[in-house]
Amino acid sequence: MTPDTKQAHPNVEVLERFYAESLLAKVHRDDIEGLRSFLADDVVWRTPPGDCPPLAGEHRGLEELVEVMRTIPLPSDDAHVGEVEAIYADDNVGLALHHDVFVNGRGDKYPVAFTVVFRFSDGKIVEFDEITRDPVSMWAFIKGSQE
Repeated sequence: MTPDTKQAHPNVEVLERFYAESLLAKVHRDDIEGLRSFLADDVVWRTPPGDCPPLAGEHRGLEELVEVMRTIPLPSDDAHVGEVEAIYADDNVGLALHHDVFVNGRGDKYPVAFTVVFRFSDGKIVEFDEITRDPVSMWAFIKGSQE
């Protein structure tokens, strides 16, 4: 079998940087320049409306995205494990399938599968829509894990 020597699309590399370190960790570390390496200043982040305040709805601009993400508690290293299952990207759009496992203080685990659809412009993410099956329960578990 011949090895696949085809080079990944540059936007696949953008998504690999997006997932290389938790977006949440970058926000809590105030690594705004790190975020700008793959997110446009006018990025739009969407989650289904009404799912889990304060995340629900549409958030416009890097500043608003950071403000909303700061409301999410940063789990300890052993309280959250994530893994990307698949990434696809071309010149305009991308798709990522990933799953996270949140762990509370009692050791209870909450697995969550995400589908994220991205749109790119000039090598940066300009929009992403994040979808999960039961965000209300996920948010309740995360908030309960921090208390």
